Amino acid sequence: RLRAGRDPATPAAVVERGTLPDSRVVTGSLEDLATRAVEAGVRSPATIVIGRVAALREELLATHAETPELLAELVA
Repeated sequence: RLRAGRDPATPAAVVERGTLPDSRVVTGSLEDLATRAVEAGVRSPATIVIGRVAALREELLATHAETPELLAELVA
């Protein structure tokens, strides 16, 4: 467990430049997210999302891979 009591396997994501066309998302767990973000070169401005909602991105992408227009409506 992390010092704050969260499970290290908790899903997490860093969203860089989230409202802009060149936004990027790096996903992982609380345990490895910092390493992944550094390796990806994430820079400010960025927001960290923690919990199940961070894992939903991958599920939505997989579920709607053949209907990107629907995915765009869901996340807009």
